[in-house]
Amino acid sequence: MRARVEEGIPPRQAARLAIERREAGLPFDGPHTLEAPRLAADLKASCLAFDEDRALEIIRRAGAVMRPTEIMRSVVLVAVAEIGRDWEAGLVTVAQEHFASHLARRFGDRLMDLYRPSSGASPVLCACAPGEQHDLGLLAVAIELRSRGFPVVYLGADVPVDAVLASAASTSAGLAVIGCTLDEHLDAYVSAPEAVARLEAASGAPVLWAGPAAGRVSALSLQGHRAETIDAAVAYAAALAGKRSTPRA
Repeated sequence: MRARVEEGIPPRQAARLAIERREAGLPFDGPHTLEAPRLAADLKASCLAFDEDRALEIIRRAGAVMRPTEIMRSVVLVAVAEIGRDWEAGLVTVAQEHFASHLARRFGDRLMDLYRPSSGASPVLCACAPGEQHDLGLLAVAIELRSRGFPVVYLGADVPVDAVLASAASTSAGLAVIGCTLDEHLDAYVSAPEAVARLEAASGAPVLWAGPAAGRVSALSLQGHRAETIDAAVAYAAALAGKRSTPRA
């Protein structure tokens, strides 16, 4: 705990980190390891201390034993999710949460540039619902699809319905993936069912609703397929394209 305080983490947060690691069976301090839970815990501590250099070093160490997509999902997103839950509980500051999210987004952007499409298939259009600011889950879906050779057009957070429709038409998208974590952010589509029909007509496939709010689309009378996890979203896209290739290293 003393080492974490010296790194800049407030004493109360350092104590909580110590408890979390003990409950998870992880040493609070000690030799570096390359196991995902320990790397995620170390990354979380680095983000809470605003230690960018150490955070990037942890990600580099993870690269010795994991594929880039695995680092994103098993280390980076895990750390960010834990910090997000702590923020909701009032245990960390909004600055710490933003620092972690920004670090994750920068890493995700690097991975989007790392993988290039391996086919001339119609692209997958990925966009968050209007008002939806939490795009890291959707970014992870886009990265997984890119790693499998899918062309991806990634629009990010808070995309108006009209912009999604225009982009789907101009790119000849073969699938539209709409990311959403909260039911209320689906209101724009609920109130415009013709937009969903136009998306499906443009792509020739049902809209894929992805994220925690996807389980509510039937109750909200939204047409399309739902996927509440990254794996489910990628599997649906792969099945739709008729290809199930192995991720590239």
